[in-house]
This record gives sequence, structure tokens and C-alpha cells, in this order.
Amino acid sequence: MIPNPNQRRGNPAWPDPLSIGIKCRHRRAKTRRRGLCPRCYDRFRKAVDPEYSAKIKAIRDRTWAKNRERRVAQLRSYHENRAKWKVRDSHLRRSYGISVFQYNEMARQQQYGCRICGHVVPRLNTDHCHETGRVRGLLCWQCNRGLKHFKDDPVLFVRASEYLSSDFDGRALVVPRSNFLLELGHRALASTEPIRVKARGSETTKELVVMTAATWERLNGTAEQKNFAADRDDIPHTGPSPFSSHDPGDK
Repeated sequence: MIPNPNQRRGNPAWPDPLSIGIKCRHRRAKTRRRGLCPRCYDRFRKAVDPEYSAKIKAIRDRTWAKNRERRVAQLRSYHENRAKWKVRDSHLRRSYGISVFQYNEMARQQQYGCRICGHVVPRLNTDHCHETGRVRGLLCWQCNRGLKHFKDDPVLFVRASEYLSSDFDGRALVVPRSNFLLELGHRALASTEPIRVKARGSETTKELVVMTAATWERLNGTAEQKNFAADRDDIPHTGPSPFSSHDPGDK
């Protein structure tokens, strides 16, 4: 039986990192455990053994509090004397798996502009696939955020392209009368009291009152129903239906 390389270190009872949604995309890491770089392995260890992670964190906090001043001075001296391109190179290797030289070559091939819009900016963002880690190119901030809002889905981009190229104008939209009556009918069926709808008239704000079916049946044949029907010309005066064929926008 060929041993699983992901089970070489740690507790054999731990699940596979992929089964809990942890996948390492830092392919150039120097050390690896269970197929993970040190940064991703810490995430994995925290997920499978939270007590151990809390214990290690407490030890690190105590060590840092004890040697804080000395360590801060060492770190400040290290970063002040370190070349800026090396800092950038370490960040690109750690986050995207590319070197600063590869970044500069991609920027040169793109003529130092965004790969989508072509806009030249001082600093281009590194766009990558969050699932596979593939570096797709260098983009400006706006285009990179746009990909995030569209969830990196090509189908959504096709729909957005069709939407922008359409000649639809909402100002010329005509609302069918049946839409209002259907909505009013559903509201009347769900209610037990008369529905009052505000309608904008040419001079003053008018009110349309529609008697629901339950109230109409309860008042059937009574003087209150006759008075209600006689005072209103926007509902039918006869028949079991309480719904009017009148559009309140025409009043």
C-alpha cells in the first residue's frame, strides 16, 4: 500500500486538508507538511486542534511580551536596511507564488497598463484565481474590484455585456392595467377589511376603496353594503365580486 504523503506528519486521525476546505496555493514554499506551506498549515492545525493552537498562541504572547523592546528594535533595523525590492519580492512569492521579476515582465508585456481597460496606473494589482492560485494578469484597482463583484463568473460578464448593449428605456414603459388589478386582487383575498389605495389625481390626492370578498359577504344585503356601493362609483354595485375594473390612475 502506497502511503498518503498528506499523512506523514501529525495525528493520522486528522482529516485531509481538502476535506475541510483548506488548499495551499503557495507552491514555492520551502517547507511543507501535509501538502501545506507553514502559513496554510497553521490554519489547518487551528481547525483540527483548536486547543493546541490556543496553547501555542499563549506561549507566543508571553514570549513577545517578555522580549518586546528587543524584538521591535531588531525588526526595525532589519526592515530599514533591507532593499525595497526584496520586501516586494517576498510579498509576491508568499501571496501569489511569483517573483518580482515575473511581475515586472508581466507589466512590461502589458505596456504597464491594465490588462482589461489599458489604463496606466502607478501600481497594478495582481489578479489571481482563488481556487487554483493561477495568476491571470495585472489589473487596475477598478477592474480588479469589478471581477470580485461579478464573482469571477464569465456568464455574469456576458449578461452584463448584453445588458449594456440593449436599447431598453424605462421611461417609455407602459404599465398594463391588469398588473395593478392582479396585485389588488391578491391583497384583497389576503385581507378581511376594505383596502384603501391612494391614487394621484390631476388636482388632489384621491382614495380608492376596494371591498374585500369576506367583508362583502358579511355585509351582503345590508344597508351598509348598499350605502357603500351607492357612495362609490369605482366598485361594482351588483354581483358577488368586490373588485373594480377601474384603474385608480384614471381618476
